[in-house]
Amino acid sequence: MNYCYGEFGFDNRVSVNHSLEKGSYDQCHACRLPITGADKQSEKYLQGISCPHCFDKKTDAERERFKEREKQVQLAKARGAEHIGSAVEEVSKKHKTIKSHRMFGGQPHLLLEHLLTLDVLLDR
Repeated sequence: MNYCYGEFGFDNRVSVNHSLEKGSYDQCHACRLPITGADKQSEKYLQGISCPHCFDKKTDAERERFKEREKQVQLAKARGAEHIGSAVEEVSKKHKTIKSHRMFGGQPHLLLEHLLTLDVLLDR
């Protein structure tokens, strides 16, 4: 593989061109290797489950796990939600807010006091 013409991006771009636009490669979500359009035409390619690079290297149990993950990705997409690749910071913030809300028994004023204390401690 030639990395001279593209590098892995952290925004679901597998490769980029010299203008930093999305390149021509995609990614196999089973083995995480870059795949081409020709790889996708292979009988060993199943979206989210396998590609020509990993088809013979994965166990049946792994392929079943990947199949279930792909099913969840497609269900999320049908709902208009993101499954894999959603904004990690946003999801993390949401989970922390929910956790904090539970810690303070659903009493918003206690949560607000806690957040204000954190702001002071963090010198914001």
